[in-house]
Amino acid sequence: MRLITKLANPGKLVLLAFLVLTVTALQSQTYQYNDAWGQTGITLKSEASNGVNINFSINEFTLVDNEIDGVPMKDIEIANVFLPNNEGAPNLPGFSRYIAIPQGSNAVLRIKNYRVESMQNVEIAPAPRIPLDTEKGPLKYKKNGQIYAENAFYPAQPFLLSEPTKLRGVDAVMIGITPFQYNPVTKELLVYRDIDVDVVFEGGNGHFGEDRLRSRWFDPILEDALINSASLPEIDYNARIQQLHNSDLTGYEYLIVVPNSTVWTPYAQQIKDWRNKQGIYSEIVTLAQIGGNTPAILETYFNNAYNNWDIPPVAVLLMADYGTDANTTITSPIWDNYCVSDNIFADVDANDMPDIIFARMTAQNATHLQTMVSKMLNYEDNPPTDFNFYHKPITALGWQTERWFQICSETVGGFWREEQGKEPVRINAIYSGTPGSTWSTATNTSTVVNYFGPNGLGYIPAAPSSLGGWSGGTPQMVVNAINDGAFALQHRDHGAETGWGEPAFQSSHISSLTNNQNNELVFVFSINCLTGKYNYGSECFAEKFHRYTYNGLNAGALGLIAASEVSYSFVNDTYVWGMLDNMEPNFMPAYGMPVEERGFLPAFGNASGKYFLQQSSWPYNTDNKEVTYNLFHHHGGAFMQVYTEVPQNMAVTHNPILYSGSTSFSVNAPAGAFIALSVNGVIIGVAESTGGVNNITIPAQQPPAQVLVTVTKQNYFRYESLVDVIPPSGPYVVGDSYVINDAAGNNNGMMDYGENIMLHMTMKNVGVAQATNVNVTMTENDPYVTITDGTASFGNIAPNGTVTVNNAFALTCAQNIPDNHTVTFMLSATNGTAVWESYISISGHAPALVFENYTINDPGGNGNGFLDPGETVTMVITAGNNGSASAYSVTGVLTESDPYITVSTTQPQTYGNLAPSATASANYTVSAAANTPFGYTATLTINFTANFGITQQDVIEIVFADYCEASTSVEDEYIANVNFGSINNSSGWQGGVANYTNMTTTLVPGVAQPITITNGNAWASDIVYCWVDWNLNKTLGDAGETYMLTNVGGQGQTFTGNITAPAGQNSGQFRMRIRMTYSSAPTPCGSATYGEVEDYTVVIGQPANLQPPQNVAATVNGTSVTLSWQAPATYSDALLGYNVYRDGQMIAGMVTGLSYTSTNNVTGSHWFSTSAVYSEGESDIAIPVQVNIGSLTGKIQGFIRDAITNQTIATGWVSAMNSEFGAVTYNTPFGGHYTLYLPGGTYTVVCDADGYQPVTQTGVVVANGGVKTIHFYLYPDVLEGQEALTGIDQVVFEELSIYPNPAKDEVNISLNSQMNNVKITNNIGQVMYNQPVDAQFVNMNTSRFQSGIYFIEIQTGSGILTEKLVIE
Repeated sequence: MRLITKLANPGKLVLLAFLVLTVTALQSQTYQYNDAWGQTGITLKSEASNGVNINFSINEFTLVDNEIDGVPMKDIEIANVFLPNNEGAPNLPGFSRYIAIPQGSNAVLRIKNYRVESMQNVEIAPAPRIPLDTEKGPLKYKKNGQIYAENAFYPAQPFLLSEPTKLRGVDAVMIGITPFQYNPVTKELLVYRDIDVDVVFEGGNGHFGEDRLRSRWFDPILEDALINSASLPEIDYNARIQQLHNSDLTGYEYLIVVPNSTVWTPYAQQIKDWRNKQGIYSEIVTLAQIGGNTPAILETYFNNAYNNWDIPPVAVLLMADYGTDANTTITSPIWDNYCVSDNIFADVDANDMPDIIFARMTAQNATHLQTMVSKMLNYEDNPPTDFNFYHKPITALGWQTERWFQICSETVGGFWREEQGKEPVRINAIYSGTPGSTWSTATNTSTVVNYFGPNGLGYIPAAPSSLGGWSGGTPQMVVNAINDGAFALQHRDHGAETGWGEPAFQSSHISSLTNNQNNELVFVFSINCLTGKYNYGSECFAEKFHRYTYNGLNAGALGLIAASEVSYSFVNDTYVWGMLDNMEPNFMPAYGMPVEERGFLPAFGNASGKYFLQQSSWPYNTDNKEVTYNLFHHHGGAFMQVYTEVPQNMAVTHNPILYSGSTSFSVNAPAGAFIALSVNGVIIGVAESTGGVNNITIPAQQPPAQVLVTVTKQNYFRYESLVDVIPPSGPYVVGDSYVINDAAGNNNGMMDYGENIMLHMTMKNVGVAQATNVNVTMTENDPYVTITDGTASFGNIAPNGTVTVNNAFALTCAQNIPDNHTVTFMLSATNGTAVWESYISISGHAPALVFENYTINDPGGNGNGFLDPGETVTMVITAGNNGSASAYSVTGVLTESDPYITVSTTQPQTYGNLAPSATASANYTVSAAANTPFGYTATLTINFTANFGITQQDVIEIVFADYCEASTSVEDEYIANVNFGSINNSSGWQGGVANYTNMTTTLVPGVAQPITITNGNAWASDIVYCWVDWNLNKTLGDAGETYMLTNVGGQGQTFTGNITAPAGQNSGQFRMRIRMTYSSAPTPCGSATYGEVEDYTVVIGQPANLQPPQNVAATVNGTSVTLSWQAPATYSDALLGYNVYRDGQMIAGMVTGLSYTSTNNVTGSHWFSTSAVYSEGESDIAIPVQVNIGSLTGKIQGFIRDAITNQTIATGWVSAMNSEFGAVTYNTPFGGHYTLYLPGGTYTVVCDADGYQPVTQTGVVVANGGVKTIHFYLYPDVLEGQEALTGIDQVVFEELSIYPNPAKDEVNISLNSQMNNVKITNNIGQVMYNQPVDAQFVNMNTSRFQSGIYFIEIQTGSGILTEKLVIE
């Protein structure tokens, strides 16, 4: 291999006038070349037998900041490059493609012209190490010391040709273009922005590829991989079949390898017969015929077959589990002492690439064989026909910010959604990191997103947050989705021998699958580690999925792609994209040949993905790629076909007879269909249809043979029909064609549901003599059609002539005919002596109503487009018509039997007339109960009806999304206090996570609100982040929602910052999450070892006047308290429920009734109350009611005041404890006054309040029946540098007694010091009594007081005492 080129002097700068430089806010720099010679990347300009001309251009590239070990560096991002450079080398992107070269030639690279620029002082980051899928954490960057220390440009050769290689017999080289060179010492970057390249083929015979090795089944792989695949000669594959009958050719297209036990042979025979009828030349071979069951013997056999057979195998099925027993197993090589790999058998040319397609059925016995074989054959013979089976494929993934797992699965799902109009079911969970504005922190992510995102193919949005639904995926959701029906499942995340990491769907969950009806089996792309380890000591995940049945019927997976060991990140994702593009050529339309449709053959896609990976960014990361080549395997038949759309009937026509001696047969079939003719299982002719009449050369046949015509095409029902071979004599009349006359119906020329139609029938005489006086009778045996006139006369028909009779036959089509149902009619023609039978088929057309989707309009709620608990919304339901006939007067009724959902729209809603493929929407009013649990899935039913008895019922699921979970495993640092607006919450360790969403503060949009977090066990490396879900999409961390707080003083004790609601932010309530972690930056979701998480509520807009409940009352029965209340005096429909409080702590939330019973209350004095919960927030608590539990004859009472301002402290609490009685705790929800009822004894009394220093008083004696008054004066918390204040003025003792209490006609007030004034107010502040006194005892007449709660205020020389009085 020679390189003939001379690069520019790196010291020179070629100046160009068309460079456009853009600098973004993140300091990334984008360079655009508006005068580039072509599109970015490698483009074929011309091809010939003596060489190719290639253009390489850069339209745009970007230098992006990447800080590594504290050093600011740059990454280069450019379109169409997915993978990085070699580990530790300057991360320069590389482009590459395969080029086919003639046999025996030598390829020479010649640079005809180029344009280069020089950039100075650029610090290019090293390429990261590609991690294993099992690794967690950010990418690892470490410079290659040798490269970075050398004063030379890397790479030394930016334009390369590989050593010659082969792609199934086609000689090829890879061209690698690295359009950048970098000198790490001088920090100079060369940019080769345009290159004109010739690859010259010297010598050789001018012929591309070895024709013997070519196969129609492998050609799509060559068409995609080879940039000049058009140079490959066309092969007449039917001529190869004819040679089989004219000479003793050796070999087979498809080898089915079985163990020596005769148990396997009948099942292998079923596959052989099925594929031979399809036109795939197949044979069975036993291990005994091969010569043994060792890797070396098997590899020698396959290599010999490939290299020497006249018809070398294009595919091999190993039809047994891994093992060394030749009677029941088939062994496999171990690649590099690492993983079991059938790819070693597939790689004949020793370049790691599969030259033969290998597949495996890991059957151990007859039961496994029956399951695996029947799954495939029954599925292909009678594929599922339910629309939703194809409309709702599944994507599942585990989010890991540092990887591409989420991009891999979402691009596949996005293709299904955006390109094919499907509605993928997304089942996602968080492994690590936070879905927000960035898809991944990995190198080259922007390039991948630009390719698949809004700037490219449009499969994924620019930011993952706009998709949502990243967390909460469960195994049960996977089970439900498979049971509901899905043709494919794409999973990307971690894995092990028995299942996935996230979502944690395991082998044990497969036993819950019930998809055993109508062959609705799912094909699974299990792109992870180890789930396909078929040499595992027991049954691995893929094996159980493939072998699974339910109630004796096939269920689980049709087949799988899975890995036999731990795999690498990034290269696996690239492999997936190449694999899918082989089966769905529109997935990456710029790659490979422009093909509309191919067969969806996963075994071939598996091989194609490996070729795509090998040529991605060559010559870099070859070792990491090699692992992927060897560990991904196809579980299932090698030619297994997966249907991706509802199968249609194929319009196939041909003569019903073949004259003996004829050497050709004509079949009319759709373009791309594969036609096979066989007799008794022997293939006699094949053709790929060009879309018209295909004349197929065959060997002459003799009576009484029958020729089987088999036609297959992706997403069409398999067509099979027998053709009789007859002698060439006499007439032979058959049905030729028909025209439908439906003028009495909609006059569209089709047989629609409920129509009466006539047939203009044409009969043809395919015989060699005239047919006279021909009469034809048409019959059928179909429940959906009734013939009303089935006879017609056609007179005389000349040889090879036709006669048409208008309105020859009449029939009625049933109203309930399924869409595209095919009705077969038998035409019996006779001339009075002979009878000739032939058949015609007519497709019936009907509407197929389906539920398309729904949207939520909730302007009266929080406006987030979701149905949230307590909301009443407009649910817009869209109906569609997937049938081929119009539906008339469509209506829809929405119903529910769900405990949390109410549908107020009970009348049928009108959708109008729906033409085929049309959609229409209608509105329904739906409410969710306030106590609907987050994470709950509600179920509704939509029933569509239309004229002529058309009905359809669909189930609609509404998921009440909750915020992602976060947890901490080790108690250490924790959030001790949150001070944010009106929130001032002190707490201890709460088990790592605490929900304080009942605590709110109100912000003004655009105005910064300071926040201070206090650490309860500080470490200098602690970090605190806050998130506010401003867009209410239940995802934390979207753009503009993250706030990093400052570590004040760097010791981790106090964190401060500002939270600013965006200007123009809508009013409402918004979830705020605060997280403290050690050392690493916090994420709002997932687990962490250290730290704590707390959730709060932020309110935007003016606080509403939220009225509390009224007239709280309580009854006591032992230790149970039944609380009752009345609704607020005024309230709106936004009242969601009630919260119940005991001693200031909420004990029940979102109670929907007007009563609540609290059980097992401890002995002591308690205060109970309630608050009202509205969509705008929570009201204040209602006036509380005091309840005594147990025999309580004494009490401690008093008030709690600020020692400096003398203001009452309403948030304080008091505890009294002794060794016999225990603790009685009372919070002061009203007026700062407290009362503790308790037995006589000696107590230690403690008073505390948020933001104040606690006070403890010991030795407090309370006599039985006595009252002890203790007033607490509290000082604020100690500030830094101050000492705590102490002194007896913090506690004032007063001996106050008020009795009886409750009172009726009179009440006595006694105090151990002089009273100066007594005032009594009711519970709304009205003064009922106010008199000066000069005594220690007062008797008052209260008979005129109404029943209720009153407050006595007594003024003394030392202050004011307050006590509650109850009048009965």
